[in-house]
Amino acid sequence: MLSDIEHFAWDVINNWAGYSTGGLILACVVLWFGVKEKTMPRKVALVLAALFLLMAFFKAWQDKSQKLIALQAQLKSPGFSGQLGSAWWGSYKGKLLVIVGGVVTNPFGPPSAAINWKMSLEFPGSPVAVDGVAPFTSGKDQSYELPGEKAKMVLAASNYLPEKSATPIPGGGAMAGWFWSVFNGLSEQDMYKNPELIVSFDDVVDGRRHCLKMKVNKKGKGITLPGD
Repeated sequence: MLSDIEHFAWDVINNWAGYSTGGLILACVVLWFGVKEKTMPRKVALVLAALFLLMAFFKAWQDKSQKLIALQAQLKSPGFSGQLGSAWWGSYKGKLLVIVGGVVTNPFGPPSAAINWKMSLEFPGSPVAVDGVAPFTSGKDQSYELPGEKAKMVLAASNYLPEKSATPIPGGGAMAGWFWSVFNGLSEQDMYKNPELIVSFDDVVDGRRHCLKMKVNKKGKGITLPGD
């Protein structure tokens, strides 16, 4: 409570100092007395000081009010954000399959779900992104070999983001998982052209579209897909 009063008082002082040392009203008064070649009476100076103090109080209250309104607006709607992690790719029935891990966060606002997931690849110099299609998931864990490594990459079905994020993410919560898509007309070699990988989804509460992006570089690793 005391801290709030101190902050408010400091805002009033800063505003009052600003009005007292500049501003349109002071400039007009000083100009008037300058043109008349008169010294500003003490009474006028006191009236101006009192007026500026009232204006400083109003400005400090207005700023606090606007911040509160902005915060209330935020709390009415989720502010989804997130980050993409590692990406893997391979050939699937002659088409490019891309898998990416990531996390979606809901730092403030009410619980909400994420739907209508889509993955796209945007290549340097191309004005149009290439959209992928998410393949059917069997509900079973997916296991893939990683070239040059003994361990396999296991994708838990329970962490598939389009299904996992159908459960609302609470305010202050986060949800990690994976997503994949197949790209027609592209091959594994295209992933070494430094495309930007974009994963987008809709917020159920307010309908806003959110995008998570990452630059794919040559350090990424391919995967060995069974039967291809």
